[in-house]
Amino acid sequence: MTPPADPYVPPQPDDAPDLVARGPESLPIVVPHLVGFVPEHSFVVLGLDDASNRAAVTLRFDIPPAGLSDDELLRALEAWTYAFEALSRSGAAAATVVIYPADAGEQWSDVIVDELPYRELAELLEEMLTAAEHDVREVVCVVGDRTRSYLCENLGCCPVEGRALDPSEALRIRASLVERGSAPMSRRQSLVDALDARPDDDPVRAAVLHARPGALARQSGEVVADVEAFLHAVAHWGHNRDGAARRFTRLVATAGLLVLDIPPRDYLLRELAVECDRPILEAVRTVLSEAVRCARDDEVAALAAVLGVSAWLSGDGAAARIALDRSLAADPSYSLAHLMSAALDAGIPPWSWRESMRDLTAEAILAAARPGQARSPA
Repeated sequence: MTPPADPYVPPQPDDAPDLVARGPESLPIVVPHLVGFVPEHSFVVLGLDDASNRAAVTLRFDIPPAGLSDDELLRALEAWTYAFEALSRSGAAAATVVIYPADAGEQWSDVIVDELPYRELAELLEEMLTAAEHDVREVVCVVGDRTRSYLCENLGCCPVEGRALDPSEALRIRASLVERGSAPMSRRQSLVDALDARPDDDPVRAAVLHARPGALARQSGEVVADVEAFLHAVAHWGHNRDGAARRFTRLVATAGLLVLDIPPRDYLLRELAVECDRPILEAVRTVLSEAVRCARDDEVAALAAVLGVSAWLSGDGAAARIALDRSLAADPSYSLAHLMSAALDAGIPPWSWRESMRDLTAEAILAAARPGQARSPA
């Protein structure tokens, strides 16, 4: 079974970064920042706005292994077709496909020079996207820092040794991405490992459990006040993290308490979507990530699901998918994780969630909590 796509949807247009990267030679630098890690044995589809060439959505897929049955291949094709619909929903009229071979190593090699790998896959993807009425701008193979087009046969334009970005232009793009705080992982598994549970004797886990009674004592029982106090404290910590280990530990302990009850969890989700700017959202993600690692068994599903929403609101589909998978592994019935997974599968942009949350008041959230079911099912 082919897993769903890892989508990256940029922030709303008003918040979009103004990074300009031209030409396929920039893809080896830019794509890892879009998907959150350096892809391997993958293909990536960039949905582009036809007028501005702005990346509207980015989808990453595993390349199916050899030897799949016909039924397995058909299921993969169905998953791709469904995911490609996200391009239209995001307003993307054009697409660029980037193929990352699994066995080409970190440098362009004789294997690539002789013949580009996965040529049949490249042709199939071009046909599928064209049939879906998307203008396929380019299909390229990326190995290390080099690219070569599957569509261009002009060796003067696309030499067999591939093309690399001009060093000064590469430096400009990297500096711009670093300035924005973008730091992709070396591989997808690193994102999974970053949410691994800490062992029982881990000192960070012990510190969080030690802080739990104090965090519990500070809860007022007033949903709005408790959530807003938490976000204010996270923002304060985010602005000055040096020497704030004890404050961070307290925030991690508080996060576990907030998301177990449905009203504060849902009000927190509303505030994250509507009221929090990007720096606060990133600070919340850091707190929630550690909270997932230190959580008790009955807290993992809720914390990981809220982390998934936070990552999705940041446009980070890969991290969102991994957090939601962690939630469902802890509790396969956790409804919020199922809801958000369906949104990722459909390529729904995060700003649609923001718009729906904007009209949701604290009163409505509190009223929606059914009597006797204030506690999250996780």
